[in-house]
Amino acid sequence: MLPWLAYAAAALFYLCAPWLDPTQSNFSVDSWSYQELAHSFGGDTPYEPVLLRSFWSLEHSAAFPPGYPWLLHLLQTVFGTAPSVAVWFCVCIALLTPLIAARLARTLGVATEAGLLAGVALLGFARYFEEVLSARAIPLAVAAVLGGLVLLLEARTAWRAVAGGALLGFACLVRFDQLPLMLLILGYAWWRGTRPREVALAALAALAAMSPWMVMSWHYFGTLWASDNSWVAMSSVPVNVTQFPAVSPGTMFSDPLGFAGKCLRNVVRLVYYGLRLGIPACPHVAVLLLLWAWHAWRERTGSALRRHASLLLISFAALAPQVLTGYPDPRYLCLQLLLVCMLCLGDLYSAPRRPLRIGYPLLGVLAVSLALLFDARWAAGTVRVSGEVAATHELDQVLLLSLKRCQDAEPQVRYVFPHFLTTHAALYAAKLGGRASLTPNGFEQLDAATRREFEIAVGPLRYVRPVAVDGTVHTCDELLTERRE
Repeated sequence: MLPWLAYAAAALFYLCAPWLDPTQSNFSVDSWSYQELAHSFGGDTPYEPVLLRSFWSLEHSAAFPPGYPWLLHLLQTVFGTAPSVAVWFCVCIALLTPLIAARLARTLGVATEAGLLAGVALLGFARYFEEVLSARAIPLAVAAVLGGLVLLLEARTAWRAVAGGALLGFACLVRFDQLPLMLLILGYAWWRGTRPREVALAALAALAAMSPWMVMSWHYFGTLWASDNSWVAMSSVPVNVTQFPAVSPGTMFSDPLGFAGKCLRNVVRLVYYGLRLGIPACPHVAVLLLLWAWHAWRERTGSALRRHASLLLISFAALAPQVLTGYPDPRYLCLQLLLVCMLCLGDLYSAPRRPLRIGYPLLGVLAVSLALLFDARWAAGTVRVSGEVAATHELDQVLLLSLKRCQDAEPQVRYVFPHFLTTHAALYAAKLGGRASLTPNGFEQLDAATRREFEIAVGPLRYVRPVAVDGTVHTCDELLTERRE
């Protein structure tokens, strides 16, 4: 009963969250890019971005696979094109995730309540909450992976295997970095006793679900699974996806020792930032782990964590894309956090002494309450920030509309925004359909020849001057540099 009350409290909090941020102040460049790509499906040039966010491909987007933008396009066709549609969709997916986690716990032989509370603990992870409120793709990818894993482990019939494989394939169509996890889960299901026939059917279904991007990728890029981060992953030195030109001075093949050193450095950074940024964002998980460690030391018995260590191992092994690219953001640890919480709580729920069986769920609920309290503080900050954004929203609109009037007179010209207006560039492209580009990383350090190469590749272009966003109506000459061909 208490876990369900905790879930109800978390659900109420999440259902109120979109009202706290009516201006989408938490939307990032990724958020607006998803919106832009969703709108492109209804136009004459599907999946051709008007915002250049990287320079690996200048004609077609390879920043995201089309699963989430296509789903957003369907939702916005029915419910309207407001960005809040995506936020409400992510809220629904987030509230469904603890229920899927509860079913997974039962499938693994762990207390159902442990799975439900682990899902609520994920809802209390501030980085996950930020993903939901900014309408990005991680909540959908996590839910799809969990659903596919449940169906595959319970695959006693062909249709369950096909449905599980299709969900895993769809997760790859939502985020590129789910591909290693999908392959590992197929192997894990076979190892857990799923018959080879069902595993083969699941693999075929996953391949079919991934095929839209594979076809697009082969047609536009000449490879089956293109990503604008692919050259970053293969680089033997630290590089950034927004660099120009999008090539590395060394690769894993030309400099294997350098590549191994880069990966080792990225592992250290992932662990460091995961602890430094992750623990303050989810103190309840730290409390839970300490509680579990005390219990494991006291009881000295077999544990759910040890019994399902292989599942945890493959979930952490699936962080290979983050290790290769060097993006140590704790938001990529959502699935791992949920699984750790579920197995730790499973141990606590199986405590042999009755006082512990009663007390541990209460402590679990207390941990979740700490999470919600932390998120409430974060949400209060969101209300304040949202109010500030609402106050400056009109100022942003003045700048962007002024730029759009200039571009209407020269629609073939692309406007290159300075770094401090990065989100404005994404907003300009998503809401007004203006041709825009982000400034390459380290642009100020490029020599004159490389800058000229950039202008020839992207041009014709004009650079947006670093004007103050204060509501002043500027002329085109005040806003923009001279046209460069």
